[in-house]
Amino acid sequence: MTRDVTVFVVDSDTLSRNAVHETVCKMHLRCKTFESGQRFLAEFDRGTPGCLVCEVQIPDIGGLDIQRRLASEDTPLPVVFLTSHATVPIVVRAMCEGAVHFMEKPPRENELWETIQKALLMDRRRRELLADRQRTRQRLGSLTRGESNVWALWAQDNDAQTIADRLGITVRAVEHRQNTVLRKLGLGASLRLLCSTSELFDDGLRWIDESAISRDIAAFHREHGLYEPHHSRSQAPYAPPRSERRSQ
Repeated sequence: MTRDVTVFVVDSDTLSRNAVHETVCKMHLRCKTFESGQRFLAEFDRGTPGCLVCEVQIPDIGGLDIQRRLASEDTPLPVVFLTSHATVPIVVRAMCEGAVHFMEKPPRENELWETIQKALLMDRRRRELLADRQRTRQRLGSLTRGESNVWALWAQDNDAQTIADRLGITVRAVEHRQNTVLRKLGLGASLRLLCSTSELFDDGLRWIDESAISRDIAAFHREHGLYEPHHSRSQAPYAPPRSERRSQ
């Protein structure tokens, strides 16, 4: 963990808030406490990595509303909920909306410790994945129109001959563009490498949908007026051509 990682604690109960703060300090992590949900939302730097330990019922704004507000801003900070009066509907609602854990007050120190570590790991993985996606978008932007035309068809599992026929170019030209695409996108020898290294996951937070990168590619093509096949197929966006799979 870097020194910028922060555990945010929002709880109007002073004793509970201080107890969580003490545990976080024992973990040698930075901790910022708030007695008001509105104050937290006003002062929280959305770019700060970390997690949120939050009481469900806060006088000015509830913990579930804070969670929903952050998610609507595309800053879904992992949330650990604390409460002294949990009901089944509240617990179910919190977990369905991506809560890491739901703990009754006073939380056991070892359980709180482990839960915070899990939440911080989730946040780190999410940020790494989002950074990877941003790099992929930037690399897509470096493709020429001709390379993007080949990419659009190749990503749908068309072989070199089919791509050449559709674009009216030679197979050699297709293969040259394929090699250039792989080099620019940093995919090595196979498009399938992207699937194996992108670390798409769902840890109960529902950060990333597995078709997100495919949608990014389609949106990029539309934005830049690039070639789009008339008959698209809903399948994994990254697959090597048939000839390459036979050689594997």
